[in-house]
Amino acid sequence: MCSHFLKVGLGGLAQLHARLVDPVDRPLAASLLEATLREKPYYLVEFKPAIGHVFAEYLTNYSHWAFR
Repeated sequence: MCSHFLKVGLGGLAQLHARLVDPVDRPLAASLLEATLREKPYYLVEFKPAIGHVFAEYLTNYSHWAFR
């Protein structure tokens, strides 16, 4: 079993989501998302269904993935 952990931090997570949510104004979307998550971190659970899509480029070499 091989594990690979990718630490992106809150800002990195906001950047990854923003490129999918608003590709035209990515910096604005990322900064708004990061500010929202800093103020209300419990909103992060709302993004769990999208994790596979957000991290798709990192998951191409794997047959299975999970998040904790």
